[in-house]
Amino acid sequence: MNCRPIAFSLLCLLVAGCGRNAGYYLDRGAKQYAAGRYADAAITYRAAIQRDATLGAAYYGLGRSLLKTQNLPDAFEALRQAVERAPDNMDAKRLLADLALTAYLNDSRRPKFLRDTLTDLAAQFLGNDVESFDAFRLKAYLAVADHDTKDAEAHFRRASQIKPMQPDVVLGLAQILLQDRKTAEEGERLIRELIGKRPDAGPAYDLLYQRYAATNRPAEAETILQAKVAANPLDAQFVTQLAEHYRRSGKTPQMTATLATLLDNPKRFPQARLQVGDYYNRAGDWEKALAWYKDGAREAGADKLVYNQRRVITMAAHGRADEALAISEEMLKDKPHDPELRTLHAMLMTQLRKLDGAIQEWQGLVKEKSNDPTLHFHLGRTMILDGRLEAGRANLIEAARLRADYLEPRMALTSLDLDSGQFQAAQQRAEDVLAISPDNADALLLLAGALQGLGKYAEAQGVLTRLKARFPNAPGLDVESGFISLHENKLAEAESVFRKRYQPG
Repeated sequence: MNCRPIAFSLLCLLVAGCGRNAGYYLDRGAKQYAAGRYADAAITYRAAIQRDATLGAAYYGLGRSLLKTQNLPDAFEALRQAVERAPDNMDAKRLLADLALTAYLNDSRRPKFLRDTLTDLAAQFLGNDVESFDAFRLKAYLAVADHDTKDAEAHFRRASQIKPMQPDVVLGLAQILLQDRKTAEEGERLIRELIGKRPDAGPAYDLLYQRYAATNRPAEAETILQAKVAANPLDAQFVTQLAEHYRRSGKTPQMTATLATLLDNPKRFPQARLQVGDYYNRAGDWEKALAWYKDGAREAGADKLVYNQRRVITMAAHGRADEALAISEEMLKDKPHDPELRTLHAMLMTQLRKLDGAIQEWQGLVKEKSNDPTLHFHLGRTMILDGRLEAGRANLIEAARLRADYLEPRMALTSLDLDSGQFQAAQQRAEDVLAISPDNADALLLLAGALQGLGKYAEAQGVLTRLKARFPNAPGLDVESGFISLHENKLAEAESVFRKRYQPG
C-alpha cells in the first residue's frame, strides 16, 4: 500500500490549519455552539486560544460551551480568563457570577476564593453602573450566606426595584419576609404576584405550598399545586407532585386520577409509564413500579431498554438480584457491547458474589475507558471482595487520582489501611476526605478509628463527641466511646456505657 498520498493530504490539512487565524475559529465555534454542538465548539475555541491567548471572546465562548457540557471547573476558569481579558464583557461576568454563586452557596465551607470572586464582581458591576441589578443581587445572596437578614432584605429590595419580578430575587426576598410574622403576608403576596407574572416559575409554587403546609392551610396547599399543573400542563413532574400531595393526604382516588392524566395522553406524555413507575418507586411501592416498568417495556419500542434498566435496578435494590441478573443478560443479547448494560451486569454479579465474572466484566470496561474513575473504583472494590488486595488497592488509588473530589475510593482505601493496621496512613486519608467533605460522618468515624489505633485517645474521643452532637441517636457511637474509655483505663465510664448497651443472651 502506498502511504505517500495520504501523508501528503494530511500535510496539506495541517498547513491549511496553520494558515487560519483566531478569528476563523471564533466564527466556527460560534456556529457550532448555535447548532448545539457544544463539545465541538469547546475544541474550536481552544484552537482560537492557541492562536491568540489574549482573546477574551475565545475564553468566553469556551466557558459557555463547557457550561453546556457540565464541565464546571474548566468553565469557571475559562470565564475567569474571559473577564480578565475582556472586562467590558458583561455577559461573561454574569455567567461567572452565576457559576461562582451556585458553587459558593452549595458548599458549606464557603470557600474564600469564591467569596472573593463574588465580592470583586459585585464591585465591578457597581463600577460600571451604580444601579446594577447584578451587583445588588450578589450582595443580597452574600448577606444570606452570612445570616445577615437585614442587609439581605435591603439588597433584594434594591435589586427588585431595579429589575422587577426576577424569580430568584423575588423568592429570596419572600423567604426572608416569611420568617417574620409582621412581614409574612407581604412575602405571600410577592410570591402570588410572581406566579401571576411568571406562571412557569415552579419554585414559586413550591415556596407557597411549603408556607401553606407549615401554617396548616391544606386546602390552599392543594389549590396552589393544582394551579401549578394547570399553568404548566406539559410538565409531568408537576403532575406527579400533585399526585404525591394526594397520597400523603390519604386521597388515593385523586392520586390515581392525577396519574391517569399522564397515562391517558400518550402523545403529550410518551414516557408516561416510566414516569408513573418512577413515582411509585419514590413512594416506596416498588411492586407497582415494577408492574409499570414491565408494562412500558412491552409498549415502548425503542425505549424498551430504559424500562428494563429500571426493572433491573429496582429488583436489585429489593433483594431480587437473581431475577435482575437474568433480565440484564437477556438485554445484553440484543446489545452485547452497550457500556451501560455491561456496567449494570457487572454490578449485579458483584452483588451476587459472582466475583470472577464481575472482575472480568469490569476489566473489559476499564480497558475500553481507562480514564473513568468510577470503573476503576468498582473494579478495585470487587477485587478486594475477591481477596485480591494489592490489585484492588491499585485500582482504588487510580480512581482517586483520576478525580480529585471522588470520596468513595478514598474511603475504601482508608478502611483498607485500618484493617491492615496502617493507622498513620488511615488518619491522613480520612483527613483528606474531610478536607473535601468536612461533615462526612463516615470519614469522621474512620478518623476516630485511626486515632484510636495510634493511641491518640483524647483526639479520637473529640471526634466521636463531634459526631454525637450531629447524630445524637446514631447507634454504636457510645460503644466506640466506651472502648476509648477502656483503653484510657477509665473503667467506670466504660462499664457505664457497656451496661446501657448490654442485653442478656
